[in-house]
Amino acid sequence: MSTQSSESGEVVVAISLGGTKLAVVRVNECGPIQPKREGDPWGGVGWRSEFKITYGPEDQGNEPVRAEAERRLMKGIVQLVGSAVNEARKDGKKVAKIGVATKGPIKKGSDNDGEYVVVGPCTTLPFKECKLDRELKNRLKECNKHILIEVLHDGAAAALGEMNYAAAERRKEIVNGDAGAHSTTDHMAAVIIGTGVGVGALKNRKDYHGIDPEQEGNAYERNLGSLGRHLVCVARSELPVPGHWPEYCRYQYRGADPRTKYAPISKQSGEAYFTERVAGPWLAKEIARLLKEYSQDNPRDALYTRAAMQVIAPDVDRLLSLEREDEEKKALQKKILAGLTWAAQAGDAWARYQIGAIGAEIGGALAQFILAFRDREFVRRIILVSTVSEKLGHDVADKRNHEFEKNENDLLMARLRTAAEAVLSANGMPQDKASEQAGGISRSNLGGERELWAFAPVPDDP
Repeated sequence: MSTQSSESGEVVVAISLGGTKLAVVRVNECGPIQPKREGDPWGGVGWRSEFKITYGPEDQGNEPVRAEAERRLMKGIVQLVGSAVNEARKDGKKVAKIGVATKGPIKKGSDNDGEYVVVGPCTTLPFKECKLDRELKNRLKECNKHILIEVLHDGAAAALGEMNYAAAERRKEIVNGDAGAHSTTDHMAAVIIGTGVGVGALKNRKDYHGIDPEQEGNAYERNLGSLGRHLVCVARSELPVPGHWPEYCRYQYRGADPRTKYAPISKQSGEAYFTERVAGPWLAKEIARLLKEYSQDNPRDALYTRAAMQVIAPDVDRLLSLEREDEEKKALQKKILAGLTWAAQAGDAWARYQIGAIGAEIGGALAQFILAFRDREFVRRIILVSTVSEKLGHDVADKRNHEFEKNENDLLMARLRTAAEAVLSANGMPQDKASEQAGGISRSNLGGERELWAFAPVPDDP
């Protein structure tokens, strides 16, 4: 899945394409080469504002709007890739390939012209069934650039990026004669909780994507990358106090329907996809709703909470009223989620409760994923990646009188692991195994460069 060796002077142009951001960066065996761009440290841009694209999830079915958005996005990607290739050549570097990490679903296909990778349809990208590698290749040919292109699901890229980074750090430790703090593995699942919820599973460093969404076979493995639409919240235990996250949420892992590519659910019975519970847009709206309830039930304490969150009541009302996924709504979503963490850092009891309860819900859901694939090695190590996983509750200590330590003295992770262990044990897993398995879930130590690391050339061990 990645280049196994690197000749002197060789680089890869890596593309990370998410639901909101796009980064195009040169990568060598030492990782991403810091781009010369203001703002995002890894060269990321908001592709909607950068390329004047208005397409959002509510535009699905509006083919003219979708097609125009795809045209603009592809044009913008090609421009950025062309610039990166030219920069590499100016520096005397050969571009070995172009690697693309993208939201899915993705699948492989072939015709008389050879193999290709199809991306979409996807709620957050304007791709219907885009032959992404072929589109890029053809457009780059027009610019006289003939380069190998590799496309990975962003979940698989996240897992591979984590592996490549750990391997690079391990090589440094060996060269320096250190005992080494970085362990390496060839099996991992990277669970993405950001704009949506997905997973990339690697077995022997190869993408374990299950079966093609349109094929018959094990429904558990159909469209595995869309993990947030496999995990279904079937019951919630609400607290008697208004404005608080449910005390307990029970999940099931269900196989995907071959027609919809997602697990069947009953909205009438109150069931909801995991995505609709914890992915950024839904999570922000739910926190806003709970904050409004809390303000109505306990206005004095809620006033202090909003102050700690650095939000005002009109912000809450505005977010709850907006339907379209535009820049204003995204800014408010970000403000609400960041504010929740800020308030928890300041010791606000309401905010600390929400973060702990959200962590517990995530843990209970992930336990069902582990149980569904308990015989697969990749569930032994689960890395949580993307915005919600990495930023929600950051610097919020579980034990208040001690400094925050990610994955150790970490409120969200403590509740997550406790809930995961309880669900695993309740479903027949031996207690020591359940504890070990829950302890194998951790937040990523990488940020926006993770998917870029997936395409770093991997040299032989020293």
